[in-house]
Amino acid sequence: MMMWLSQNQEDLSERYDVIIVGSGYGGAVAASRLARLGFQVCLLERGREIVPGQYPNNTEQFLKEVHAVLPSEQIGAENALFDVRCYRDIQVVTGSGLGGTSLIDAGVCLRPDLSLLQDLAWPEAIRNDPQMPIYYQKAETMLCPSPYPLGFPLPPKFCNVEQAVKETIRDVKTSRPKLLINFDSLPNGLNPAGVRQNPCTLCGNCLTGCNEGAKNTLMMNYLPDAKRHGARLFTRMQVLSIQQEDTLWRVFVKRIREDNKKEKPLMLRADRVILAAGTLGTTEILLRSEEKGLKLSNALGHRFSGNGNTIGVVFNTNAPMNAVGLGSHGNDGEVPVGPATAGMMAIGSEQPLKNDILLSDLTFPGAFGKWLPFLLSSLAKTAGAIEMGAANEKEGAIQELFQKETRIIQSRILGSGAGAVHHTSLLFVTGHDESAGRIIMEKDRIKILWPGIHRQPKLYRTHEMLKQIAETLEGYSIPNPIWHERLGNGIMTWHPLGGAVMADDASAGVVNHKGQVFSGGSGVEVYSGLYVMDGSVIPRSLGVPPLLTICALAERSCSLLEMEKR
Repeated sequence: MMMWLSQNQEDLSERYDVIIVGSGYGGAVAASRLARLGFQVCLLERGREIVPGQYPNNTEQFLKEVHAVLPSEQIGAENALFDVRCYRDIQVVTGSGLGGTSLIDAGVCLRPDLSLLQDLAWPEAIRNDPQMPIYYQKAETMLCPSPYPLGFPLPPKFCNVEQAVKETIRDVKTSRPKLLINFDSLPNGLNPAGVRQNPCTLCGNCLTGCNEGAKNTLMMNYLPDAKRHGARLFTRMQVLSIQQEDTLWRVFVKRIREDNKKEKPLMLRADRVILAAGTLGTTEILLRSEEKGLKLSNALGHRFSGNGNTIGVVFNTNAPMNAVGLGSHGNDGEVPVGPATAGMMAIGSEQPLKNDILLSDLTFPGAFGKWLPFLLSSLAKTAGAIEMGAANEKEGAIQELFQKETRIIQSRILGSGAGAVHHTSLLFVTGHDESAGRIIMEKDRIKILWPGIHRQPKLYRTHEMLKQIAETLEGYSIPNPIWHERLGNGIMTWHPLGGAVMADDASAGVVNHKGQVFSGGSGVEVYSGLYVMDGSVIPRSLGVPPLLTICALAERSCSLLEMEKR
């Protein structure tokens, strides 16, 4: 059993050297590094602490762990594990809890192409910093990523899709990316951070939280390191805004109570504040603080990116995929599903920093299994995919259509481990977009605007590619649920970036290359002691999952802060 990292809210003091807002990839790095430097560190996390064994693995548990923000209302508990923001142009899914989105992501740990860091969207100091590979290495040393082992069989969900991609597209490179998953039995059962960790059981439930304790979430490395060096971690604490007070910073905090009773916000003080509440959380805090008088760059809220994310389903193919996690059943006597992602396919282009994409297989967590037979067949009909595509053009089409309908019925009767759902795979794309979204504040709630997002040609090319893959596998292609004309052809993203981007001066960004917040609408002057260290500072799409880059930039900011302290 893991030791609890968070402390009781009653232990909270009114004054600290450093207050860190958020415990995701940026906040966890900051907490660890600054605690090691001897700062009195207080970390505030909106979500709660969840340990292995407490993550949802059936439908009822999952529904309790969803907080959805809709245009006119909110559904679910504020501190639920899944934070879903639904807007007309885009939907954003992130994790809420001690450890942030690391609790529910696939843990793909990749460096972007080094040439991407030379793009003019970045500050000159980043473009010219020869130390960037060192910061990436520091993050990798703490996170301990490893690829899916060569001795393990590749899951059919990857092998079948890979074969279809190679038949459909010429320029494809396959790899086993490094994953934040422990596949080995550790000496004494302890990882390098001294936390007990089990090997992966290949149950496929990574995306709803690892109950086996095999994922290298931030609860397994940076956060326990921070606690061991004196940082104090508090959960159920939502930061509303910040204000400057002479040489100190006021931080206004709402406690999220289990009984939902409202109370007056707390006010804490600190010499330094590090905002690391994620792209949406940090931008919201800054926008609300700006409304209360904090002078900030006019670039605040701009350059939002979905990191080129696209999701699609290849439904009811002629090949078994085994892409549904085992849920509460464990893996006793069942065929292993594999991790959320076992391999990736890099699909190149003539403009690599604009159009390159990474295609990966994903698993449906077992918690979704009860819904899938009905949900997927309904989505296929809604999307118009239920019309047989390629099979109608060949002999035996009627027989094949009968087989597919039979499989749909089998899934509805026997569950997701049989029939059509057993022959279905979930595909995820990471690539590039125009970073043209904007986050605004409206009636004390943030809103993402991205008119015309659906007109990006690369989105249509990606959806067409997913359709071709489905046809090669003789299945149906189901795009993400909001990629529909009646819904404005919106997109879904798990990798929100931007909103408080770094730049050379305040006319182009919100923070400088160190993460220090500019103190006005122009020039290079910054606020003393106010930093941002999360995905909101990244000024463009990365083409790879952003977690390692967020950590590397936070490592860099903390290293430069250490030099200033000296």
